[in-house]
Amino acid sequence: MRFVSIESFYQGLIFGILLGLSIGLYGQNGLKTSSKPTPHDSTLLEQYRKQASIYSSSGELDKMYATLKKGVALAEKSKNESVRGIFLSKIAGYHKQKYQTDSGLVYAQKAISVLMRQKEWQWVAQTMYIKCMFYLDKNDQVNAMQELIALSRFNEKYHQDYYTGAAYNLLALTFRRLNDTLNEKKYILKHLDFAEKQNSDVHRMHAFEMYGAFLVNQKKFRAAHTYFMKSHLLAKHQKNDEINVEILLGMGANLVSLKEYKKSLEILRLAEKTALKHAKESGWNAVLSTNYAHISSLFLATGKPKDALDYARRSFALVQNEPLRYEYLIRALKNQLAAQKALGHFRDALQTYEQLQTVTKSIDLNKDREITKDIEAKYQLEKSEREKELFEKSLRIKELELQNQQKQARILWILLGVLAVSLGGGYWFYRKNQVYNHRISKKNQQLEALNETKDKLFGIIGHDLRAPVVDLINTITLLENANLTAEQLSTQSSALRKKAITLQTLLTNLLYWAFSQRQLLKANPRLVSLKTNIEEVLDSLEGTMQEKLLRAEWRIDSSDSIYVDENQLQIILYNIIHNSIKFSPPNKVLQIAITAEASHAVLHLTNKGEEFEWKDSTQKPAKTISKNGTSGEKGTGLGLLVCAELMALNKGTIRAYHAQTGGTTLELFFPKTPNANHKWF
Repeated sequence: MRFVSIESFYQGLIFGILLGLSIGLYGQNGLKTSSKPTPHDSTLLEQYRKQASIYSSSGELDKMYATLKKGVALAEKSKNESVRGIFLSKIAGYHKQKYQTDSGLVYAQKAISVLMRQKEWQWVAQTMYIKCMFYLDKNDQVNAMQELIALSRFNEKYHQDYYTGAAYNLLALTFRRLNDTLNEKKYILKHLDFAEKQNSDVHRMHAFEMYGAFLVNQKKFRAAHTYFMKSHLLAKHQKNDEINVEILLGMGANLVSLKEYKKSLEILRLAEKTALKHAKESGWNAVLSTNYAHISSLFLATGKPKDALDYARRSFALVQNEPLRYEYLIRALKNQLAAQKALGHFRDALQTYEQLQTVTKSIDLNKDREITKDIEAKYQLEKSEREKELFEKSLRIKELELQNQQKQARILWILLGVLAVSLGGGYWFYRKNQVYNHRISKKNQQLEALNETKDKLFGIIGHDLRAPVVDLINTITLLENANLTAEQLSTQSSALRKKAITLQTLLTNLLYWAFSQRQLLKANPRLVSLKTNIEEVLDSLEGTMQEKLLRAEWRIDSSDSIYVDENQLQIILYNIIHNSIKFSPPNKVLQIAITAEASHAVLHLTNKGEEFEWKDSTQKPAKTISKNGTSGEKGTGLGLLVCAELMALNKGTIRAYHAQTGGTTLELFFPKTPNANHKWF
């Protein structure tokens, strides 16, 4: 016995699910609008939605349709395109339940156009699915196949996974109609694989039921029963009577084939009991007709033709006035004919046969056209499959090419990275080498300076320091051994004092210069009077100035307070003034002036001696060699060097230039505060 209730199963099942999904989806997404309707419009649209859902649940389809039409008109008026598209999709669903395929197709196409513009992808997929079923109801296999393929591609693009499984189911059903078992099994297995990937019990349930029906057609009844049981166990958890009844009907019909009549009748009675609760709802007449047809077949198989005839007539009456129910009518009439023959009601059997011929003839009129359409549908699908396979191969080739390019790019980047690291490492070593070379060069310079310092130190000690010491010893020896007069003794004592002072100055300069070369000098600055310190130095050099008949002229324009180390200031002033006296011709004037700026004070010291230039004390003076003074005074050349070091230590500086009146002017710049800028010019 062939099991043919699967169409009724999917027509009733899918639309029960779709209506449930539409209500849930709409409640979840709310009223999306492309423009801003008034609050009153939004409230009214929401009321229409709720009212339509209530009518759908109660089976009042015409009232639901009227409410949806009002909702479409209001949504169009308020320019709420999303809601209009959703209501149009629901109206298409209404026409599906009423088996009004042509009107349903018009509304489905309108809904798809609106929803695509609003990017309501889930509603688009749902409406495309309804459109596919309209074509299947019309036995238009070509358009049904094209729509199913379009739906599958749409689902893949926009990730509408639920309808991907549903599309596989409808493709399997279409191939069953075409008696193409190979492709039917292919799409059932695809649906099973999809269900496992999604880990979805709903998709497993549908796929198991489809596979059970497939095995029934293959006469593998025991294996079919296993899959029906799997589907039934999953259906129990769904709490959906329509799904559960359809699976029970498939299972009951299969048990008749297995000759397990008692068990089959129990299952079919259970299905009948559940279906009768929904007898007034749309679509359930076809379910009950299938149920009674299976019970009629069971009674025929068990030798109860009277009961079989009763249920065959019930099956026929339920679908007699419904469109597109030819297969249900034929099945009921065949059971009725068999029962009448078994009962010996040959006259009634003849009438039933004539009625059967009339129904069959109305189908056969389009049989050749349907065969042509079936062949065309198969061709289109196979063509599409081949194109898809070629496209996937082309895509795979492009992916491999892209992977190869990416691999080459990675290798190139690795090489560039290695090159960059190499260059970076090379540059780092080069810079490191430069730093080391600079340090070595600096160390060499310092070593050369130290050697020069050492040589100069030995030269000073061996010559400049040794000579005064020897001279001092000779003078002392003369004083000890000679019988000198009081006048001669006074003269020699004065000479001895000058030599001692000169030696002391030399030792002081030598000591500070040595410290500066080893960077051991530190300054302890404080506020001191520049004029007071100059006067102290002049007092100590008064005898030297008298010998050369020199006199000092003073000019102080402002405050003479400076911020320096006073001991170091004394050494600086002593060396500078002593040098000025040393190189001044006899009977001249030593001009001393103090001027002040905001941050510094300047000592101007002018003598009439040999002209001398020194840009500033940060540079080595042009004349640092020992040179005798205007009266033959000897020197070491250390004085100016020591002054430059001590001035730098105290944030000051020195410069020398030609005086306008002749001779040389020395300018010493001293800071007045701790934070004064020491770059004065």
